Amino acid sequence: MASKKVICVEVGGRYTRFVEVDYKVKNPKVYHFAAVETPVGAFNDGVLTVSPEYAAAFKKKISQSGIKAKQVIFSIASSKIASREIFIPKVKENRIPALVEANASDYFPVDLTQYELGYMIMETVKDEAGEEKYKLMVMAVAKSMLEGYEALAEAAGLNIVAYDYNGNSVYKIAKHECNTGVSMIIKVDGGSSMITIMDEGNLVLQRTISYGVNAVVDCYRKMEAKDFSYHDVLEVLKKHSYFDAMSGETGPLYGGDSLADLLVEEFAPTLRGISRIYDFYNSRNAGKPIAKIYITGVGASINGLPSYIKDRMGVEASNLTLTSDYVMEKNVDIIEANRYISCMGAGLLPSGFVEEKIDEKKFSKEGKEKKGNQVVIFLAVCVVVSFVLLALGGIPYISEKVKKSKNASRVEELCDMVPIYQEYIATKNAYNYLEEAYEYTVLPTESLVDFIEEMETKMPKDMYVTSFAANKEGVAFSVVVNTKQQAADALLQLRTFESLTNINIKEIIDTNGEGVAGTVSFAVTADYVNAKKDDVDMSSIGLVAGEADILE
Repeated sequence: MASKKVICVEVGGRYTRFVEVDYKVKNPKVYHFAAVETPVGAFNDGVLTVSPEYAAAFKKKISQSGIKAKQVIFSIASSKIASREIFIPKVKENRIPALVEANASDYFPVDLTQYELGYMIMETVKDEAGEEKYKLMVMAVAKSMLEGYEALAEAAGLNIVAYDYNGNSVYKIAKHECNTGVSMIIKVDGGSSMITIMDEGNLVLQRTISYGVNAVVDCYRKMEAKDFSYHDVLEVLKKHSYFDAMSGETGPLYGGDSLADLLVEEFAPTLRGISRIYDFYNSRNAGKPIAKIYITGVGASINGLPSYIKDRMGVEASNLTLTSDYVMEKNVDIIEANRYISCMGAGLLPSGFVEEKIDEKKFSKEGKEKKGNQVVIFLAVCVVVSFVLLALGGIPYISEKVKKSKNASRVEELCDMVPIYQEYIATKNAYNYLEEAYEYTVLPTESLVDFIEEMETKMPKDMYVTSFAANKEGVAFSVVVNTKQQAADALLQLRTFESLTNINIKEIIDTNGEGVAGTVSFAVTADYVNAKKDDVDMSSIGLVAGEADILE
């Protein structure tokens, strides 16, 4: 049968990107890819408003690109898609959708008739009894959000195969390309960036921050070329090494007014957001820190961005490139295709939103004919089997009738046990309720107040806390000060805190250089004194490499 081709589409705030690929095959081929500008205000956090002009431009671009497929998958990026991590028994994958749907009301306490459900398998784990289970991320998207995509598909004459969650699209590519060690994949887009952390091909963490490269593009346009389009600026940033210029032997030009300085300054919020998630993961996984960073999305086309991130974060970084799964047609630029990775990932295996609303006959006439032949054969087999069952069914029927009579007598004997069983169930439910209610009486902030009061009285006034997390057991936070002396004072003061114990200092980064003003940053994890233990282990072994250097 002819290969199934689909158009995978990702709508963004500035651009709508789409690729034509094979659907659900082992080594899919990329045939064409293209992009069209998204009108200002048409896309807002996953909600798409389709104007006649936008629909016409989308349809025209598909035709001009040589795309012939009529089936489409939309990969949606939105903070409005609700998600929850769950564990289920390791069953056959074709049984997972029914299992998720059956328990959906437990995951999302909303009117599920107004939502479409999807899921992605994160990893396979073993419970305390050694039984294998799937760790899933279950997602729910409002049906009202899908109306804009349906309108765009209808205007372009396309049939919707499925919807995918953008995070799942990225994960499907990263699962094969980043399957060794612990990796961080950063999809840097215009107005946001998605950070995915993988451990040996398994999804560990996925977060989205509200910063991308739009500020960098707008800054260049304002300073150098007000008449340039968004695409024109990206082409300039692709050719000129503004970010590489910041990592020369002379060090970063902080405080300068050159164009490179201004562009780096505009990218700073994005870098801080990435760093917070990087520190958050490493502080909880000291034994398996992030070893490699991969850049994809719009940011992958900016010259020098990987080396800039490597210099600032102290970990190997490079652009994510496709080395497996997809096969490129001769006319496809594999480097340019990096911007379309999340589109291509949707074609591997969507996350299940309205999945499989498709018929083979929509792909090829041959598929229709084959399906018709299969139906005829199936009906013939059913007729033969029916006669056999009728001929041989007499004896089993009599046997089962006898069993039914015996079971009816047994049920009548046990009727008196029903009230006892119901009372047991009611008592058990009441006990479980009281046990859960007690958990709510344990406040995670019981020890936090003492810690904050000590912070206010003992720590330097010009110290800046860049990130902070707390639970019932302790705290984890990142700090920035101006000098090594201030860092040393802060560390010594931490050791005097009466509210903390098991203090661990790590990820010390000193950006001060000879004749150049910079900062000193470090991350801290610690336990409360007399803390109530929970599942998070924030203990440590005292000083770590780097702290002694600052104290000196």
